[in-house]
Amino acid sequence: MNNAAQLFNGKLKSLVDQLNGKLRDVRFVYVNIFGIGSGDPRAAGFKVTNVGCCPVNSGGQCVLSGTPCPNRNEYVFWDSFHPTEAVNQITARRSYTALDPSDTHPIVISHLAKLKL
Repeated sequence: MNNAAQLFNGKLKSLVDQLNGKLRDVRFVYVNIFGIGSGDPRAAGFKVTNVGCCPVNSGGQCVLSGTPCPNRNEYVFWDSFHPTEAVNQITARRSYTALDPSDTHPIVISHLAKLKL
């Protein structure tokens, strides 16, 4: 699955380049979510990386009547696949600042926000 995602993302970057070349009134930016999320979550302060914050049903989603954990910022996932707000904040920060050069392509979101189109 990871190899397929990386192959897709590589082609997506070239599509972003093509679209930016053809459509002059818009700017497309690729955000490397796969790369941003590939590090060790414990290094970012997460303590629970292998289970979700809420009780889940057989489909992997939170049970409607279930009580989520009180320490949500320590969890990577809400349920079996949805990231917590803490993960989304890290992703947003990295997308905006491009902590690593591979985080965004072809421009950092903070630079995009300053462009006069």
